[in-house]
Amino acid sequence: MRLKSYLCGNGRAESVVVIADQPTKTTRYAAKELVWHVERATGVTLSILSESDLPVETHTRVYLGDTEMTRHLLDPDRLPPEAYMMRSVGNDLFIVGKEDQGDPLDQRNPQVGTLFGVYEFLENVLGVHWLWPGKLGTQVPKTETIEIWRANKTKSPALGFRSFYWGQMQGFANGTQTLGVEDARLGFSPEGASRYGKALAVLLRRHQMGGLAAKPPSL
Repeated sequence: MRLKSYLCGNGRAESVVVIADQPTKTTRYAAKELVWHVERATGVTLSILSESDLPVETHTRVYLGDTEMTRHLLDPDRLPPEAYMMRSVGNDLFIVGKEDQGDPLDQRNPQVGTLFGVYEFLENVLGVHWLWPGKLGTQVPKTETIEIWRANKTKSPALGFRSFYWGQMQGFANGTQTLGVEDARLGFSPEGASRYGKALAVLLRRHQMGGLAAKPPSL
């Protein structure tokens, strides 16, 4: 009898990532983030499957977002914004939060609990660290085996408002800011500034910056 569940074992895929047949943008992005980091750690690319395409014989499944199976077992509607549930059920792992069709990288979008749950998993199980924007700033320990530990938690960000001032780079990322003379002196091209701004947006979300939908505290 098998007592443990694995994402990967001895350099082989032991699980699949399951999303809804019509997933939100947040779920799609969360699944890509999980698969990308696992591949960096193990060299193994996990499959992302819609719920209706899931083979019956699959031993271990990681359910992300608002799937039918998730709703059968859990109640994501009761979660506050930015919160997530992480549950182990048998060999399977469920990570779910409230979602909508908003941009998962927009810090004004609070319906990203599923994505925050994935980042919590990557930090605590894989030991991932995001040090600065881009691939070079992403530290992923190498391993051949990733075990899914028993999980039963519901978590929200400790602070309702979390932000980091990034000035013009935010404009470069969303296309509302053009390159100025001083920016060019720093070595930025228009394309480089845009790439860096987008990479910075990814980094800040990985650190669960958000809460901008709420009114910032007055100083």
